[in-house]
Amino acid sequence: MLGSDLKLEVALPFGVPDGRGRRARGAVVVPVNGRGEMLGAEEPNPFRAALLLLASSTERIGPFRGDDVDVGLLGSLLPVDRDMLLVQLNRLTFGNVRFQTVACPAAGCGKRVDVQLDLSTVAPPDVPPEASGRLSLPDGRDVRYRLPTAGDQVALHGLPADELEAAFIERCVRPAPEGHARSLGPDEVMSLPSATRAEIVREMIAASPELDMTLDLDCVECGQTFRFVYEPVHSLLSELRASRPALLKEVHYLAFYYHWSHGEILSLSRSLRREYLAILDEELSRPQGGAS
Repeated sequence: MLGSDLKLEVALPFGVPDGRGRRARGAVVVPVNGRGEMLGAEEPNPFRAALLLLASSTERIGPFRGDDVDVGLLGSLLPVDRDMLLVQLNRLTFGNVRFQTVACPAAGCGKRVDVQLDLSTVAPPDVPPEASGRLSLPDGRDVRYRLPTAGDQVALHGLPADELEAAFIERCVRPAPEGHARSLGPDEVMSLPSATRAEIVREMIAASPELDMTLDLDCVECGQTFRFVYEPVHSLLSELRASRPALLKEVHYLAFYYHWSHGEILSLSRSLRREYLAILDEELSRPQGGAS
């Protein structure tokens, strides 16, 4: 079955360990194919859907290639790396310029505002030297933690609000090192007052680098200025979910006329699949037979 040689090299903001004590930041993505579209459209957990989509569209991350680039490896990335991969995958599949419509949040307004984003302008942020840190508490004790990963977001998504804080702390606060009596592990952090725990969680999240994809918008209806934040996970997946019915029709037409299998059709990139459909449409609309 035909495929596409189109691919895009991506520089990850943080990267993965390369086995030699350094971080590997180079990655390569290829366009989303039908299989990736279906995975992105059908998995209810958006953060897991993003990893499934990337696993089907990422050719290489640092020293890892092929089947080694799986959900486990992608889940070990910081969210900023995952988001950079999604932005570049979005560009490669749909083009640099993306459009969204958002509602003005002003009370009583709700006017729809069109947003245009040029994904080619997205730049990597400054990142910390390590994927870990330490917080000092006013009483002289400290909390050692690692930055939350894309896999943490998968695991924490959908948890009840009253369980979320404890689950986050259990995953990201490191056990106290042996002999460090002034360091707090997850259990000790959970015994702190709720306001202190909340501040620890806020500082851990604030330490995580993010892509700057914020736009200030003006509502033409009420004049309200408000801030729009582009979210790579939800924006790409919402587009794939909206186009799922069209994908099923495309699979049906290609299977019906070309007799290709379901798997063969889903292995095609979106652009190549639609090229075949255009050819098919041209053939079917051509007058059949000659003059009588």
